[in-house]
Amino acid sequence: MADELHAVVRLLLKRMESHPEEFMFGLNAPDVGIRSPLVSTNRWNSFVKDVSDWGNEADKAAIHEGLREIRLGEIHERVMDELINGEQRRADERRAFEEEEKRYNAMKQQPQLYGQAVQNSYQNTLTGAQVTSNNSITLGDAPLTEGMLPQIKKALGAK
Repeated sequence: MADELHAVVRLLLKRMESHPEEFMFGLNAPDVGIRSPLVSTNRWNSFVKDVSDWGNEADKAAIHEGLREIRLGEIHERVMDELINGEQRRADERRAFEEEEKRYNAMKQQPQLYGQAVQNSYQNTLTGAQVTSNNSITLGDAPLTEGMLPQIKKALGAK
C-alpha cells in the first residue's frame, strides 16, 4: 500500500500528459506576467510542492518523472532558441541598452542646464541688490517694492 500512488498524484500525472504547458516554468508558461526561466508560474506548482512535502517516495518519484520530461523539453526549446537567435537577441539587447543609456544621460544633464540658466538669470537680476538694516531690499539707491514683484518674477521666468 505504501508504494501505491495517491489519487491526487494520479490526477496530476494525467494533467501533465494532457496539458504539459500548465506545468512549465516562466518563459514558456502560458498567460503569465513573469518571464524568467527560474520562476515557476504554473498553476499546479503549489500542489506539486505539497506532494513533494507530504507524499510518500512513490508519489515523489512519479511527480519527479512526470516533471522531468516537461522540464527537459522546455530546456531543449530554450537551448535551440539560444543556438538560433542568441547572437541577434544579445545584439538587440545591447542596442536597446545603449539607446536607453543615451536617453538617461541626456535627461540627467537637462535639469542641470535648466537649473544653471535659472541661477544665472536670478544672479544677473539681483546684481547690486543690498539688504538694508530694516530687512528691505534695495537695488542701487532704489528700494524694491511689491509693485516690482511681477517684473522680478518675469525676469526670473517664474509665474
